[in-house]
Amino acid sequence: MRRFLGFRGGLLVAALLVLAGTAMAQTDKTLTTSANPPEGGTVTGAGTYPHNTVVDVSATANPGYVFDSWSGDLTGNTNPTTVRVNANKAVTANFVLTPGSVTVTIAPPEAVAAGAQWQLDGGPLQNSGATVNDVLVGPHTVSFTDVPGWLKPLPQVITVSTGANTAVTGTYYGYAAADCTAVGACNRDWATAGPNGWFFQTAVSNDGWNALQSGAVSEGESSAVRTTITGPVDVTFWWKVDTGSITVTVNGTPTTSISGDVDWVQQTLSLGIGVNEIVWNFGGPGAGWLDGFNVVESDLPTGSVEINGGAALTGAADVTLALTWDDGDGSGVTKMRFSNDGAVWSAWENPAASKAWTLSAGDGYKTVRAQFRDKAGNISLAYSDYIRLDTTAPTGTIVINNGDATTGSATVGLTMTWDDGAGSGVSRMRFSNDGATWSAWEPVLDSKLWTLGGVTPANYTVRVQFRDRLGNVSERYSDYIKLVALP
Repeated sequence: MRRFLGFRGGLLVAALLVLAGTAMAQTDKTLTTSANPPEGGTVTGAGTYPHNTVVDVSATANPGYVFDSWSGDLTGNTNPTTVRVNANKAVTANFVLTPGSVTVTIAPPEAVAAGAQWQLDGGPLQNSGATVNDVLVGPHTVSFTDVPGWLKPLPQVITVSTGANTAVTGTYYGYAAADCTAVGACNRDWATAGPNGWFFQTAVSNDGWNALQSGAVSEGESSAVRTTITGPVDVTFWWKVDTGSITVTVNGTPTTSISGDVDWVQQTLSLGIGVNEIVWNFGGPGAGWLDGFNVVESDLPTGSVEINGGAALTGAADVTLALTWDDGDGSGVTKMRFSNDGAVWSAWENPAASKAWTLSAGDGYKTVRAQFRDKAGNISLAYSDYIRLDTTAPTGTIVINNGDATTGSATVGLTMTWDDGAGSGVSRMRFSNDGATWSAWEPVLDSKLWTLGGVTPANYTVRVQFRDRLGNVSERYSDYIKLVALP
């Protein structure tokens, strides 16, 4: 009996302890609120509440600020919102300065028509006159796109103010002829652009005669001079700058520069195969000069490559190349190499009039490039030819009588579709009632009348195959229809 009573007493004690813990867990809880930054606004809802109370909280921005988001024991940006106080909690309302906007106008209209655009902090491209809204207060960068035949404005760093629109103007300058005699290179065209272009003068030069000098520019402006050269070649020139900077770009990529106070120094550029555009871009203040431009030319071999005798199509990736080459009065061609993409080349090998070659994988237009090298090490331009590769059979569909389940006539209408992807194109189709005997190949049409394989009421199947220009034949595509009793 004592044991029994002791057991019941233990249960009672345990129950009392649980009730006590529950009571403690359900005591009032505190909700603390704050604003970040403190001057950004105010937050309502702070206080002490019974356990598990749902409390309304609201953030009100002070002038010049807007509510952004919640943090702490509350997330998201819904305002006002609620928070369940099932424990002591702290909620912060985050405020940001009222965003501004940026509007950029591009001049002149001819540059806009040629495709000039702008972007903010590397974001989406925008047209002239467009406005970007909800821009955070602080510094931002406006940049401009390259447009062939135009000198684009330099990037501009702007500061966006609270709730204000920042207006920016970007002015493009078209290129005009520059005086080639100033650089001693009148065997090619020179052009200049900017609010004040580069000009011929005799006061400052490396050779004691004359040189090109950059035009005067203001903050955020530039003055450029350019020319084009077919490589591969090395070019040399002399340049000088005081207090400003000159940057040389080759095919749009910055290559080298000088800045500050730099006296005459010679620079060499090694240019790649093909037409290269060289631009000297001066940014002020001060001035820059260019003199003594020289091209270290080499006599390059010439040549040609032809795929499969000039054929337009091939059904196999293995082809035959026909090669020709000429080195004029040079040292003579001793090597050749090949590429499918112009980046990865085969090893140099002895020249031959014919070569077996494998095209790159996948159907479509394929280009093969060839280069030739003479005894002096001069490498030709990349000569190329292309052919369309088609190794994949066409696909297609056939539908009888627009998908009807039955027909009362043995003569039915067929509707076809076909696709050859990047292949040579579907040119022929043929039909069969039994899959063994086929009609003659005929030009593809999207519809055709056809006679079923019998007149007895039954299900009848019609099959079609498609063939592309290179002879690749599709699978059999079919449809069936039930012939009911004829009238």
